[in-house]
Amino acid sequence: MSQVTLASTKGYLRVIHSADDDLIQELIDSAEDEACRFLNRENLPTLPLEYPLESSSEGPYSEEIPSSEDPIAPSVRLAIWYLVQRACEQPDPDKAQAMREAAETILMPYRRGLGI
Repeated sequence: MSQVTLASTKGYLRVIHSADDDLIQELIDSAEDEACRFLNRENLPTLPLEYPLESSSEGPYSEEIPSSEDPIAPSVRLAIWYLVQRACEQPDPDKAQAMREAAETILMPYRRGLGI
């Protein structure tokens, strides 16, 4: 199940119809898979411990204890949206590469296993 919602992605893409919902969901799933492979993680990074809670008394969310119920970090969501937008708009190769590089730049601080 995707951690980035269809509704939020459609808002980002400014899509107001439902004709492409299945395609957009496939692109979200693909982008999340691509991000996880880039990050060397099984799950997308969640909010760090010091992130303020949004009217929740359950305690802090933690990247160290990932859960599908924890919200992903907002910057990670933006990177997913860039990857979806790249696939959805199918821009020229140079613009597509720039969008991918922008997503990777956003994701880089969360990457694991880079070595020395």
